[in-house]
Amino acid sequence: MSGLDPEKIGLKVGLEIHQQLNTQTKLFCSCEKFEENDFRYTIYRRLRPTQSELGEVDPAARFEFAKGLTIKYDVGQYSACLVEADEEPPHSLNPEAIRTVLIIALALNSQTVDELHVMRKIVIDGSNTTGFQRTLIAALGGELKVGSKQVGVQTICLEEDAARLIAEAGGVREYSMDRLTVPLVEIALAPVTGTPRDVHEVALTLGRLLRSTRLVSRGLGTIRQDINVSVQGGAVVEVKGVQKLDLLEKVVEYEAQRQIGIIHIKGDLEKRGLSPNDFNVEPIDVTNLFKETESTVLQRALKRGEHIRAILLKGTAGLLGLEPYPDVRLGRELADVARFFGLGGLMHSDELPGYGVTTSEIDMLRQHLQLAEQDGFLLLSGEDRRLHQACEAVMQRMRDAFRGVLAETRGATPDGKTRFIRPRPGAARMYPETDIPPIPLSADLIETLRKEVPKPWNEQIEEYMSKYALSRKLALQTYDTPYLELFEQLTAETNVPPSFIAATLTETLVNLSREGLDTSTLTSSLLKSLFTQLDQGQISKEAVPEILGLILRREAGSVEEAAAKLGLTAINDQELLAVVQQVLVENKGFVEEKGDTAFSLLMGRVMAKVRGKADGKKISDLLRSELKKMLQQH
Repeated sequence: MSGLDPEKIGLKVGLEIHQQLNTQTKLFCSCEKFEENDFRYTIYRRLRPTQSELGEVDPAARFEFAKGLTIKYDVGQYSACLVEADEEPPHSLNPEAIRTVLIIALALNSQTVDELHVMRKIVIDGSNTTGFQRTLIAALGGELKVGSKQVGVQTICLEEDAARLIAEAGGVREYSMDRLTVPLVEIALAPVTGTPRDVHEVALTLGRLLRSTRLVSRGLGTIRQDINVSVQGGAVVEVKGVQKLDLLEKVVEYEAQRQIGIIHIKGDLEKRGLSPNDFNVEPIDVTNLFKETESTVLQRALKRGEHIRAILLKGTAGLLGLEPYPDVRLGRELADVARFFGLGGLMHSDELPGYGVTTSEIDMLRQHLQLAEQDGFLLLSGEDRRLHQACEAVMQRMRDAFRGVLAETRGATPDGKTRFIRPRPGAARMYPETDIPPIPLSADLIETLRKEVPKPWNEQIEEYMSKYALSRKLALQTYDTPYLELFEQLTAETNVPPSFIAATLTETLVNLSREGLDTSTLTSSLLKSLFTQLDQGQISKEAVPEILGLILRREAGSVEEAAAKLGLTAINDQELLAVVQQVLVENKGFVEEKGDTAFSLLMGRVMAKVRGKADGKKISDLLRSELKKMLQQH
């Protein structure tokens, strides 16, 4: 962890796994579960925070509302209905989803509840048309065995998934409703101590347990990890939306470093004799000072009729750009808050001159603000209303820097860092659902479902190794791949060796993804076509990586087209025999000299002529037979 000892810094990480359930329909209606891009209708909404039963307003909802966004919902014909649009009450809870979440709870030795009570959780970022997410506790307690350790389970919930975010621009956030109300299981684990690698192992083990039930969906977007990270002396920070397990370690490591860095920056502010009251200052409009600026960022703002404001930050020279750890800076923290309000970003004195802002402009600005040498400043630009809100929020963030690590919600970035999203929600966000009555769970039902708890994951791997003649490594890789069901279908419907199918769906696709190709675009139907044609002898095993590469580079739309473009259409047995015999004749002298040991060189020359048009084993068998005949004749 770049020199940080997890034990010394008191690192604790709590995992929350959200996994889509493999049900036929959604949670509160009979709509099918699938991603739909053929939109037929559009709905526009403005969502507002409401008071809880105690008259309180959730801080996260209040903060989200300040953005003033309009929400646009795209609606497909088959994947959403009036329930998702919040124009009709929810239907009865999906019984398949209830059974699934209870089986998962029993697999984790959790204590199921006597009655299911649906709750509403306020969410007004637009991800739900209702302004809240429906969730219900299914079980409490339990344990997950990770190696020789036991990790406690806190709660297991059944809840509805959010709408699918498509875009955000110009004050409009756009969602598709196809994913809205898809059933999810949420499993909250007790905090663990240890290294980021240890946290990765916990998430991997829980993911494997879920997959072993065969009751959850697979593939990118069907599972996400939210993590709660804290260090000694700081508050708990929730990081949402870690979709790729490979990123988990990076996110934990970065967030731990960020929190230690923030504590370090807090100490530096106090050492300089500063206090939060030093930052109760009003922004100053400096638009006229930059009328002739060459900064493209500020030029764009001026052309749009926006304003530029400066904020004096007393005694902060050198602190805004201070980087205790890579990409951990006070200036970055402040810029994240400005970005939340739709501003393109924020400039601060430690990084200027830069971004086209010249030294003379900085000197003019410092004189205008009457800054001392030890003072810093911020520059923000934007539409007047958003700019006013952003300046207030940024200054509050500056005052909050004296509190150290704040309890907040952050998002994971593709490179494993985190970005501010909003404050942590409070207890005021939860209240009872009034449209769905409680659902009792009988002891007989629980005992029936207990019989459906799957075998432990390790036992299933052993069975896979035996049934399909796979090595442990390949069995593990296959079981972890999103293509597990496809693998089983292909082994049942074709004569292609299971080991080759498994290696293609795991190692070959991983190698292609390392080349920068998006293997998630490969559909099951395309992969079925690939192995069917391989089974029928229309293409060879050696041609498979090249065919997949061509399709992923969008240079071919089908297996047939890719094979034709590569000139890899399989040759028949007679054509292959002719090639083998030709190579033997061309290398007759070498065969007479080397005998059986000539095989390797001959094999290479046949393969070069055939170029993936025939299966390697078929070539090998035929060449050995023909070589033996030639040697017998001499």
